[in-house]
Amino acid sequence: MTGDATAASAESETAPRVTVVAGSPTEVELAAAHAVIAAVLAEQHERGVERVDPLVDHWSSRARQMRQPLAPGPGAWAASRGMRG
Repeated sequence: MTGDATAASAESETAPRVTVVAGSPTEVELAAAHAVIAAVLAEQHERGVERVDPLVDHWSSRARQMRQPLAPGPGAWAASRGMRG
């Protein structure tokens, strides 16, 4: 790779991406949304606000899918809570 290609590749990897999930906005509308987002991020950067990662939804977490299957019956509640020998 040349220096220009490497710089362009690195820039595209770090550049944030916007995905339109509904509707069909015009280029002007996308540019306006981009300008607003860029202004908010610049303001937060100036104030020293750290970037916050999105919250993890534990209800839909993949780790939750790995739990043991439910076994109804006598003593099942105590067994599920680790209270049974």
